[in-house]
Amino acid sequence: MDRSAGKVTFCGVMFVLVLGIGIHLGYLYGMMYYGYLKMEEAMKEASLSVVVEREETIRKAIIEKAKDAGVPLKEENIRILSDGRTKHAEVSWSVTLNLFGVFPRKHDFRISGRGGK
Repeated sequence: MDRSAGKVTFCGVMFVLVLGIGIHLGYLYGMMYYGYLKMEEAMKEASLSVVVEREETIRKAIIEKAKDAGVPLKEENIRILSDGRTKHAEVSWSVTLNLFGVFPRKHDFRISGRGGK
């Protein structure tokens, strides 16, 4: 049989649909993890200054870095802990990804200023 040049097939439409969904998911997850990496970098900077700065100053700096990275971080999700000799900061937040309003998934992130995750 001879197929015409302009004919759209079911497989072609499905391929484009699956490719579009894959690109959309890649973008959503990519932006989410890009924000995580930016916050990880900010926490490394904060861990160096947490010893000499006041807690309020550190909190404000972390909130500002979170806004720059596009991370939905609230002030109550920032903890500055002391174990006697040293202090360190920990942050945690959640991001809910929703694919076309059908498949919501919640992702929780936590970063410690000690260098651990």
